[in-house]
Amino acid sequence: MAMGSTLSVSGTLAPLTILKDAGLDIGTAPDGDPPDFTPQYSDHSTARKQLINDPSIVAASTGAFSTAPHVPQEQFDEKSQDFVEISSEYEGAGSATDEARLDLLAVSDPLPRAPIMARSDWEDPVRSDVEETLLNAPTEAFQHGDDYEGDELWFSDVVPGTAEDYEPIQQILDELAIEFEDLS
Repeated sequence: MAMGSTLSVSGTLAPLTILKDAGLDIGTAPDGDPPDFTPQYSDHSTARKQLINDPSIVAASTGAFSTAPHVPQEQFDEKSQDFVEISSEYEGAGSATDEARLDLLAVSDPLPRAPIMARSDWEDPVRSDVEETLLNAPTEAFQHGDDYEGDELWFSDVVPGTAEDYEPIQQILDELAIEFEDLS
C-alpha cells in the first residue's frame, strides 16, 4: 500500500485509523511495520503515481487534493456527503479519469487544512503585515497560470483558526496512541 509521509494526517494517519476501524492490524504504524499490510511511505503525489503505475501497489492513501481528479464524482456522492458539501476537491473529482481511473474505498471524516504558523515570540512589526496579507489575499493569489505543470495548491484561501479547529487531528493521534512530543 502506497501512503503519504509517515506524519501526513491525510496521507497516513487518518487512513491508518480507517484501516484499524475496518479490522486490520496496523501494529505500531507508522513507526513500525503493520502485520496486515506493507506500507510504502513517500508523499501524496508519489503514492498516487505508484498506485497508477505499479501493479504491485493495490491501494494508496493520499489527500483528496492528489487523487480526487482520478475518482469519479459519483463515488464521492455514495461514500461521503461531507466531502461533497465541503471539499474544494469535489468540483474537480473525476476530471482526470481519462488518464487513470481510481476506485474510492473510503473517505475520512473532514480534516482541517494544514495550518500556517508563526513563532509566538516574533514581535517584529512586519508580523501583522504578513498575517493581514495572508488573510486578505484574493483567491487568484492561490491559483497558477494555465502553463503551470506542477500540483495545484489544495486550498483557495487562508482563514483564522483556533486550536479547537484541530481537535479531529488530536483524536486521530489519540486513537493511534501517538504522542505529539514523540513525532519527529
